[in-house]
Amino acid sequence: MNIKSIIDNLKNKGVYLFMDGKDIRCRAPKGVMTDDIRNQIRQHKKEILKLLIIENPYNLPTNGSMATLIQGDCLDALKDIEDDSVDQKDYTMLVKRGHGDFPRIYRPYSPNELYGQEEIKQIIINCFKNGTIGHSYLFHGASGTGKTTCARIIGMGLLCEEGPTSMPCGKCQQCKSIMALSNMDFLELNNANFTGIDFMRTLKADFYCSPFMGRYKIFVFDECHRMTEATQSIMLKEVEDVIDGVYFIFCSTNPEKIIEPLRNRCMSVEFQPVKDNDIRRMLVDVCESEGMIYQDGAMEPIIKDARGLPRNALFLLQKAVDSGKVQKIG
Repeated sequence: MNIKSIIDNLKNKGVYLFMDGKDIRCRAPKGVMTDDIRNQIRQHKKEILKLLIIENPYNLPTNGSMATLIQGDCLDALKDIEDDSVDQKDYTMLVKRGHGDFPRIYRPYSPNELYGQEEIKQIIINCFKNGTIGHSYLFHGASGTGKTTCARIIGMGLLCEEGPTSMPCGKCQQCKSIMALSNMDFLELNNANFTGIDFMRTLKADFYCSPFMGRYKIFVFDECHRMTEATQSIMLKEVEDVIDGVYFIFCSTNPEKIIEPLRNRCMSVEFQPVKDNDIRRMLVDVCESEGMIYQDGAMEPIIKDARGLPRNALFLLQKAVDSGKVQKIG
């Protein structure tokens, strides 16, 4: 019996398999899962992961029990097939981290957790795969399209103890500290607050210091167009004279205000609004993850008001939950 038949037989019994972080999980009616079924899934783990990537089966039933089938080593299997000829275009892995508002706990930390932005996913995956990671990037686009999120993904990929990799583990000390914004080798600055030349001159000394614990140093300048022209000129010199082991990522909603010489010396990546179908898919996946029910058509106003911005969509979904338009089961 081939793997497709095994999964189809499980579905006929009401068993749905899906990726959840680093686990293969299932949702099944009580009493259906047996040791034989669990062993069968474990035996064919890698082949099942391939099918999960291709099919993206997130249309899960709302009843049944959740059970972890395989833990810990699923990420290794996923890395094994990263270079295989598997079409990952429609594959998105929703991962919940901690508790709080939706934009924070569902923030992506790997390319395969991004909804939409297919070209940007491919840039990140390929630059790690080919060893062509740029030392200076300019991420530009509307607020909420994923610029600083992708900057963190690249930072985690560079510093992850299992890396460099486009699939950071999310569990090592380097990854965890970047998520908590406490990694001394990954500095994220909001240039709405730090704009002046004096601050940049002080920061410049850090460019030439050895990493504290990691293999590289990454500096992310959010809203970099807010830097004064003199401050940007200082950064131009640093970008021109590439410092070994140092990476700069500039993020901006208004790249026209960045001096042209600095723009020209960075790899420019434009972030477009996400398509409505991808926003809808993300909202449905979050509702499934949270065990929430909603009326037909309830997602359409959220999708319209989000205007292609995933962060806005998640905030609006949170508002709908708080107002009772979307309800949790039980």
